[in-house]
Amino acid sequence: MRAENSVLPWGLTLCVLIAFALTLAAAALTASRTYAQQENASGDQSAATEPEETEESEKEDRKRAEKPVEVVWADRLRIDEVGDPERAMYLLEGNVHLRQEEVDLFADVVRMDQGRETAEATGNLRVVDPENDMVGDLLMADFAEGRITLTGNVRLVHEKQEDEEEKEESADEEAQQPPPDAPAAGDDEAKAKADEEGEEPKTLRDYQKKRTILTCDRLHYYYDDKRAVCVGNVVAKQEDSTAYAHRAIYDEDVEIITLTGEVRIERKRGDIIRCKAAVINIDDDTIEAEGVRDSVVVREKKEEAEEASGAPSSSAAEPSEAPPGPVTPDGSAPAAPESPGGESPSENKPGPRGVSPSD
Repeated sequence: MRAENSVLPWGLTLCVLIAFALTLAAAALTASRTYAQQENASGDQSAATEPEETEESEKEDRKRAEKPVEVVWADRLRIDEVGDPERAMYLLEGNVHLRQEEVDLFADVVRMDQGRETAEATGNLRVVDPENDMVGDLLMADFAEGRITLTGNVRLVHEKQEDEEEKEESADEEAQQPPPDAPAAGDDEAKAKADEEGEEPKTLRDYQKKRTILTCDRLHYYYDDKRAVCVGNVVAKQEDSTAYAHRAIYDEDVEIITLTGEVRIERKRGDIIRCKAAVINIDDDTIEAEGVRDSVVVREKKEEAEEASGAPSSSAAEPSEAPPGPVTPDGSAPAAPESPGGESPSENKPGPRGVSPSD
């Protein structure tokens, strides 16, 4: 009887232990399932909240893959596959002309890396697209990024082109203008003078063709985004102003130039603006500057202001000839009084060019 009683507690203890172990195993299984569900939920949430830039980047990559680089012309071509056909190196020489979409590249020598989609060009460089004409000494192109970098004697000439709507407006404006009269004498001289003085365009079409010329040490041109970044000794020239800065960003779509670093703007009328940064809006013909210092605002010259107001200038008010002397009632000049010697003073005075009246 005592043996049976001693065995019973041990059996109960064993059952309790087994039940406790099963409970722990069930809790662990539940926890693992909960953790897995949370991981799946967080993964779905992160995938749902993934930045749109990734999708846009993939779209851009696919879009650029559909923009092959075309060799329009080259005098000579050499291909080196360097053991991998997908990493072929191209050497093009002589009157090289490459094209990608609307961008044309001209050079004497071009070295292309097919795998990296990059190129290096030298000699008589020129890059042209519908609104820009660029030159420089050395060119590095990244066709995958849609970027061209020019260094050394860089010059960009931008001339905005009209879209279809603007062309229609220009045509309507020109149609509403009266026909020009026959040119009068002196019109050519007046036109030449107006061109020399750089007068503002009078029509929409003339306004749209305003030029912007940028020079700098280095130029990064993102031709897909129509954006140019100029670095080092930047000079931006327009019809009526010239701007100097260390750095400039030219956003062509909105026609805005952002200048930073020791900015100086010189306007045609003599204004000089020095500031930390400035934004030039070409369409609105406005300038916004920050941190302005040591600037000079020069008024128009006095003569120009008088001409604009129609008032006579001081030189025009001065008499050019001496006032007439007294006259007799019959309109003749009175006789000169006789000198004490019985002769009139005019007889003793020399005539014109030193000739006496008697001669």
